[in-house]
Amino acid sequence: MRAEIMKAKIWIFAVLAITVLAFAAVADDPAPAGEESAGEKEEAAAGKAEKSETAAPEVVKFEGPILVTSAGQSVDIKLAGVLLTRLGIEYASNPKAISEDLKGIKTLIVVPGYSSKGLGSAGISRDDEMKRIETLLASASKSDIRVLAMHLGGNARRGVQSDDFNAAVVRASDMAIVVAQGDEDGFFSEICKEERIPLKVVKVIADAMKPLEEVIEKHEEAPEKDSAK
Repeated sequence: MRAEIMKAKIWIFAVLAITVLAFAAVADDPAPAGEESAGEKEEAAAGKAEKSETAAPEVVKFEGPILVTSAGQSVDIKLAGVLLTRLGIEYASNPKAISEDLKGIKTLIVVPGYSSKGLGSAGISRDDEMKRIETLLASASKSDIRVLAMHLGGNARRGVQSDDFNAAVVRASDMAIVVAQGDEDGFFSEICKEERIPLKVVKVIADAMKPLEEVIEKHEEAPEKDSAK
């Protein structure tokens, strides 16, 4: 009985943590007004429904050791951490990871989304952040490290400031997990269709746990280094 109560408490805590972080992500950098009308989004969504009828590429598997990093320095990297922790998946986290940090890594999870506050706190310019992530992704490809893109911030991580990061990360990935609100215009669906990248679209952040559990193997331990702790 005590074990069941403890599991229930852990689950409630995880859900609350995801909810709080999701609100923080929206408040962190609200999407610029006037970028796209509601009508345009509805038309794009209709187009996306047509694309979804095409057969999806075969889903790949990912294994540890796993390194999680940001592309744009948003708080969404913490959301990814909550999901992985809830699933009991070991990982290391470094929002400013560079190529040298890939030593011994087999899976790189990248959480894209621009945050002016995050970049300011990290002391990084937008251009330097883009160069860092492009170099990191190139190094991962050269080392045959699989890349999993996780876009969790919805509309708050879309638009002119975020989409360069979003596109760069997804095009270099072996699979993408995207919260539906961030793909209302079919942005991620179109890229994944063009590049033949498996895409999992989930309704809300907590739903991302299911595809994560399906594709990540848990038998490897994470590297000792975890700069998030």
